[in-house]
Amino acid sequence: ILVIPALILMIANFAITAFYSWRFTPYFAGLPQIVTMLGVSEKLAAIADDHALPQLDCLRKSVPLVAQIRKRLGWLVIDRTALPDLVESALGYLNMFFLFDILVYLRSLAALREHQATLVDIFEAVGSLDSSIAVASYVKSLPSVTRPTLVGDCRLEVGDLYNPLLAAPVSNSLVLIRRSALITGPNMAGKTVFIRTVGINVILAQTLNFCLAKRALIPRAIVRSAIRREDDLAAGQSYFFAEIRQILDFTRAEQDGQ
Repeated sequence: ILVIPALILMIANFAITAFYSWRFTPYFAGLPQIVTMLGVSEKLAAIADDHALPQLDCLRKSVPLVAQIRKRLGWLVIDRTALPDLVESALGYLNMFFLFDILVYLRSLAALREHQATLVDIFEAVGSLDSSIAVASYVKSLPSVTRPTLVGDCRLEVGDLYNPLLAAPVSNSLVLIRRSALITGPNMAGKTVFIRTVGINVILAQTLNFCLAKRALIPRAIVRSAIRREDDLAAGQSYFFAEIRQILDFTRAEQDGQ
């Protein structure tokens, strides 16, 4: 007598599982990443904060919510293949009769939607700390760095500037006040490397607020370059034409305030 209802229940649950699987299975791939991020946020929140970082303060306030969501998502991200065969079989039968995967997924989805704004804040805080740690580690590995002074006029003054990509860089100094520079020299003398060194440091000064030098006064400017221009015979453009067109682009950019 009990076999028939059990079979009917199994068939119904199987049909429901098959119906919902195509809807929520693709989202399972992203759930482990969410759980990993939340675990990282908990570890970061436990760090002693001597500098009153707003990111750590945000993560500490979110610890109860993080623990709640991680616990709720735990069933969905567990590696069942690593469980003993008996346990895995038991979980399979429980899921077959009680639709645990579907119920837990729907409840977890509701929780993620409810706390979506907080989760975005956690994501941004973890990302900000991750990038800050990466920059700080890189700066610590450099032999010499300085905090630049950013100015609004056409001045570029750097002392002992060096290239971060060279194992044994040669430092150089450069001063340009409302004028340009023509760099000449023989082949393999380092002209292009020096130009790239200046461009890299101008970008670093305006983005990460440090320069690979002992002193630096950097203008707020957009870096534009034209290195190794090539001709295009198929389009009827010679090397000379390519150079002239690039100079015209630079002139128009300067006129547009770029």
